[in-house]
Amino acid sequence: YVNSVLTNQFAARSFKVLPSIPYQKTTKKIGFKNFTLRPFNVATENMLLLIKDSQDPKEIFSAILQVVDDCLEDENKGQARKLHAHVVEMLFIELRKISNGTTLPLSLVCNKPIIKDGEEVQCGTQSKHELNLEKVILVEPDNYRSVFDVVGDNSIILKMKEMTAENFLSFSSKDKTTAEGIAGYVESVTYQDTVTAADEISLEELVSWCGTIPSSVKLQIAKDYFGALPHIFLSVPFECSNPACGCKQEITFDTVLDFFI
Repeated sequence: YVNSVLTNQFAARSFKVLPSIPYQKTTKKIGFKNFTLRPFNVATENMLLLIKDSQDPKEIFSAILQVVDDCLEDENKGQARKLHAHVVEMLFIELRKISNGTTLPLSLVCNKPIIKDGEEVQCGTQSKHELNLEKVILVEPDNYRSVFDVVGDNSIILKMKEMTAENFLSFSSKDKTTAEGIAGYVESVTYQDTVTAADEISLEELVSWCGTIPSSVKLQIAKDYFGALPHIFLSVPFECSNPACGCKQEITFDTVLDFFI
């Protein structure tokens, strides 16, 4: 009899449904495209807290991607990996602004060399600052390009990948000016009328071929591709509070990975 009563009570409770919580949606324009966003919720913030102390850029950026995907409320939902990396970063900043306000507390460490006990050491003084996220801007360098003429007569054309969030996740920690570093971002090579996609040959073959790229072209790739990728930008005036230092400088940030949470 007792089991029967408990079962009936459980069955009655199972019909109750908690209400869905409505969110105030916001439309933000990033570049030439509009995005509809909803603010963070408890589950979203828990996701960020789990990797708050992480030192792994890929782990942090993966979490940012998940957050952006979770908070997108339009046809882009679930498609964050296909967006450009700088767009995802700017969307994350907009989400942080509408969810937790436009200021972000941050501790900055002075790295100016000073003389202490007769030796040169880094100052190391920590100072608390509040970043104004309203001042974050999107920088799109004029010299950015992803197509390069390898031999100077347009007979061999190297096309680099667009830096989507997915490609950014695989961003190698190795030197981007090595053959292996360049090969990781090749989309295709065109010789006369034949286009060979990077995934049509082995990585070993591609690395070997990239090793034959002239140094002058390598420098162009470093300057106009890797060195000119669109990115966020924030400049913060800094004055060290250590009387023995007193350093004044501008500290710049060009990725959310610099001031994650």
